[in-house]
Amino acid sequence: MNWIDMILGSFGGTAAVATVVWLFKNFLAHRLSKDLEAHKDKLKFQSDADLEDKKAELSATIAKQNLTFTRLHDQRVEVIKETYVKLIRLKCNTEAYLKFFGDVDINSRIKKRNEVSVALDECEVYFGHTKIFLPRHIALLMERILGEMRLTSEGFTRSVLEAKEPNVSTHFYFFEKFNEDCNLLFDALEDELRKVLGENG
Repeated sequence: MNWIDMILGSFGGTAAVATVVWLFKNFLAHRLSKDLEAHKDKLKFQSDADLEDKKAELSATIAKQNLTFTRLHDQRVEVIKETYVKLIRLKCNTEAYLKFFGDVDINSRIKKRNEVSVALDECEVYFGHTKIFLPRHIALLMERILGEMRLTSEGFTRSVLEAKEPNVSTHFYFFEKFNEDCNLLFDALEDELRKVLGENG
């Protein structure tokens, strides 16, 4: 064997090994590249599926909160309306009682007084259950009006039932104040209803 064959044999073997290494390296790179792409696709698919699940979950939560808000909004509108109606009934019964007060027999006075008492009871019970739906300033005003009305009407009734002459001027003064407070409360309830309904003004 001469040195030329030896060099060629040596290069041929090295070239063959280099070729095999190069082919193996390219095959491995190609295979890893395919695996990497498949893994990326799998992660993207999983990520997209998770994202869609989260979107659906978020949409369901938003829909539930919107429904809750709508129900609370409707309930608040109903509370404002009913408070207004009950307060009007109390005011009208009180005015009728005062107009009826003059030269009328005790039974008629008691009947009118009972109408005021029933309207006051309805207001107090309803307000006690629903005041959380009213703004604080309206709730405080309503609380004060009902408290003063309860004290004054009980004192007035005691004197009428005991056949004593009640201090009519004091009670008329209270009822004038009651009227003014009711009008303030009516205005506040109307403003709040407009606000809840989205009217500006």
